[in-house]
Amino acid sequence: MGKASDLCVQQIIEWLKALRSQVLSDRSPLLLWSSRAEGTAAVHNILSNQFCLLPKHASSLEVHGISCVDKVLLFGSTVLKAYYEEASVQSYFSEIEEAWAQAQAQHLNFEELQLSIRRVVERWCGETAFHMC
Repeated sequence: MGKASDLCVQQIIEWLKALRSQVLSDRSPLLLWSSRAEGTAAVHNILSNQFCLLPKHASSLEVHGISCVDKVLLFGSTVLKAYYEEASVQSYFSEIEEAWAQAQAQHLNFEELQLSIRRVVERWCGETAFHMC
């Protein structure tokens, strides 16, 4: 499928930490920012960490002790490009966007928004192109 180049990303994360940046990755343990802890939700459920990527205006609540982030670095790769180009993935993205739009229109609280997005993710977990599960 391609090369993810995850070692490059890991090196950049280490450099940012050396600069004393508070760094969260999709594999950072929840509540423990300095090291990964096996058994935490984030190690086994990337979605738990990704909720902090939602815009700050979505909620003033914290997600597992982590408030919404100010900046996001997204690293691309040939693997991510191939994933993004899958026809079925576009439908998945549309469903996530629709869940967000409905939550905003209905003024759902953050927990209800998370539940709505989790339902979409769970429906797509079995798809071949879906890599989060």
